[in-house]
Amino acid sequence: MEGKTISLAPLSPRQVYEDQLRVKKESELRNENELKGMKNKEKTAEKESKQREKIESVENKERKSVSDYAKESDVKAAFFAKQPMFVLLHKDAYFNTNELNDSFVKSLLQDFKDMFLEDIPNGLPPIRGIEHQIDFVPGATIPNRRAYRSNPNEMKEFQKQVEELMRKGQVRESTSPCAVPVLLVLRRMRLNVCALIIALSRKSL
Repeated sequence: MEGKTISLAPLSPRQVYEDQLRVKKESELRNENELKGMKNKEKTAEKESKQREKIESVENKERKSVSDYAKESDVKAAFFAKQPMFVLLHKDAYFNTNELNDSFVKSLLQDFKDMFLEDIPNGLPPIRGIEHQIDFVPGATIPNRRAYRSNPNEMKEFQKQVEELMRKGQVRESTSPCAVPVLLVLRRMRLNVCALIIALSRKSL
């Protein structure tokens, strides 16, 4: 300090003792506060866990209480009593809104949200380290059958679906010398391409 010499006076034994007591009290107080904070966190976590269990139990009760089917005896009793009956017919349909008011439907969709993708990704899956092949039975020959006959409308549908799959990258041109017959099958209100490999399966390992 500007050429001045400063000498610090040593603490007296009493001052040292008081300072040690102060440090000890501060340490104990700090540990006590940390312990209280941990206990409060545990209590909060326990309350949240109990609330979650309570909500899950209520949802499970709601699911168990829902019955989508009527017993034969119930139908007979309603029929002979001439009570009005309603039949629910399920059909594939698109909703104009994404809002769901039914808690049962919401919880059901939430449970299985990771099982089905909304959109199928374009392209083929990545190449794995292990490639598989299916071998024929020793001595077996490739079956030779003629292709199924199709009308012009079916051929247009074939061409449309194949071009769409190639555009998305989900199929590619085959380099195999063999061909597999295909059919158009009506499933879920639309025509789907179905490959018939029964004859090949009988001769493969």
